[in-house]
Amino acid sequence: VTLSMPAYDVDFADGERDVVSLNGTPLSGFLTGVNEVWKLNSFNIPINMLKFPTDPGEGGTAQEEDNVISIDIDINNDGWCVAIDWAAVAIQKAPLPVVLFHGILSSGDVWEPLWETELEKLGIPNDGNQNLGELGSIQSNADLIASRVTSSIDRWGVKKVNIVCHSKGGLDSRHYVENADNVANVIQIGTPNGGSP
Repeated sequence: VTLSMPAYDVDFADGERDVVSLNGTPLSGFLTGVNEVWKLNSFNIPINMLKFPTDPGEGGTAQEEDNVISIDIDINNDGWCVAIDWAAVAIQKAPLPVVLFHGILSSGDVWEPLWETELEKLGIPNDGNQNLGELGSIQSNADLIASRVTSSIDRWGVKKVNIVCHSKGGLDSRHYVENADNVANVIQIGTPNGGSP
C-alpha cells in the first residue's frame, strides 16, 4: 500500500520536520522537499494500518470507514509551515471475495470444514452458504447464483467476486457467467464440462 501526497515548501535540508500519521499512527520518515517547491512524497504502509468495512453479514451492505491522515507540522517548533494539495492511498492488489457453489446431491455445508476456514485464515472474504438444491436445473441454479453474487458484491462493497464451484455447481456457475460481468474468475473442481458417463 502506498500513501502519496504532494507537499509544498518543506525545508527539509534546513531542519523542518513534518510527521505524517495514518489513523493516529506516525509513519516512518518525514515529509521531504525544498523551499517554495511542490514535491510528491510517498510512504509505503502495511495494509493493516488501513480501516476497512467490517463484514456486515449475509444480506448486509458494507458501510464506509474513515481513514484519517494527519500531519504534525514542524515538530521542532522552528516556525516552518507546509501545504498539502491532496492525498491518495493506492492498494496494489486486494483479494476479491470468493463465493462457493456446491454440486449435485450436496449443500453449502460442504465448504465449511476446509475451504471457508482456510480462506478466512488468508483474510479472503468468502460465502459458501448458498444451497442450490440437490437436483435443481442449471437455469434455476444460475438464477440463485446471480442473486448470491449480487448480494456478495453489496456485502463487501466490491465490483466483482471470484467463484469456486464443484461438480454441477460448475455447470450452473458457467451458465451464469456467460452473460455476467461481475465475476472475475471461475474455478471449477470436478465439473463435467464434457458431460458425464
